[in-house]
Amino acid sequence: MTHEFKTPLTSIQISAKVLETNRAVHSDERLRKYASIISDQAARLTQQIERVLQIASMQNSDLKLNFDQLDLHEVITHIANQLHVRIVEENVYLNLQLSAKATAIVADRLHLSNVIHGLIDNAIKYSRDSPEVRITTTQMGDDICFFVEDSGIGISSDDLKRVGQQFYRVPNGDRHDAKGFGLGLHYIKHVVEQHGWTFAISSQLGEGTQVKIIIKTK
Repeated sequence: MTHEFKTPLTSIQISAKVLETNRAVHSDERLRKYASIISDQAARLTQQIERVLQIASMQNSDLKLNFDQLDLHEVITHIANQLHVRIVEENVYLNLQLSAKATAIVADRLHLSNVIHGLIDNAIKYSRDSPEVRITTTQMGDDICFFVEDSGIGISSDDLKRVGQQFYRVPNGDRHDAKGFGLGLHYIKHVVEQHGWTFAISSQLGEGTQVKIIIKTK
């Protein structure tokens, strides 16, 4: 099943790269933009397939994590750049306040990227028009405090108790276009805990949500 998904996606990625380097496409800003979108989204979809397979395995076993030495700020900045087209098209103000000093961490790049991408996606998805999303890092001794905050529709106290349960999806208020299967925060919380980090979420209905992850560097 994995092969049946990944083979056509690989072909799409290769074709998009060929388009991006084509002289006629490269000289046309609009075509270059669309070729870049195809390439980025094919890569993202490949990651999502891997994520779904990992989520399916969470029922009976821990996630398989491949640990690498990473720079947290580099990972955050890379994801922000990947989301540039969406940020512009949806008029999102992405406010990066990356002030942590010791940003070298040991983590699984794929799953950490999915966590950050998923939190930003939720912040945009559950906000109203022209959302503001704040991503902050601060130093707390040897650890890093990583925050994703929004000023969106928020979560009620009753729903907040169930956040992180598999297949539970927070009601989206008047955001009828918000899509998902309730796996996002369950997956995010599980990945964080498998890394030995701490996950916390706070929210006020109608005012916004803050997710805090304490990342250990030692």
